[in-house]
Amino acid sequence: MRTLKVFFIICGLLFAFIVFEKVNPIRKYSFPEVLDEGYIVQVAERTFNIDKLDDFVIDCNNKKKSKIKIIIYSSHGDPVIYSLITKGEDILLIEDERRINKTEFRIWKRYETIEKSVNYNKDSNNQEVESIYYFLKSQNNSRLLYTYVPLTKKDYESIY
Repeated sequence: MRTLKVFFIICGLLFAFIVFEKVNPIRKYSFPEVLDEGYIVQVAERTFNIDKLDDFVIDCNNKKKSKIKIIIYSSHGDPVIYSLITKGEDILLIEDERRINKTEFRIWKRYETIEKSVNYNKDSNNQEVESIYYFLKSQNNSRLLYTYVPLTKKDYESIY
């Protein structure tokens, strides 16, 4: 009798796992697909659609409803997804590293504001380099969300 109970429990757990995987599969994020969908994408120190993050900052400052996704590909090609959602008040950040850690682990945090900061430094050739930082802030916490260094004309020409 005990063996039969254990068998049914294991079958039930397997069934629940299979149903969960069908209902809530981990989405694959291919690079061309996410570019077409307008996500902010970082691959090998190159960033695409950064203007979407600027638009989100403006929407937050104007207390407008908005949402974006930032996808950063690891050196192995696995995406980490950051979703930012606001309904005009606070900002919800959802970090999704399930494709790297192979877990169901997501982090949810609320922030009050998002700010953009631009700094200028000199590189090794004594050329001025612009760095753009995006910070999420709350009363007790400040977090660097994203750093972006625009390509110089020389960098752009060397790539293309």
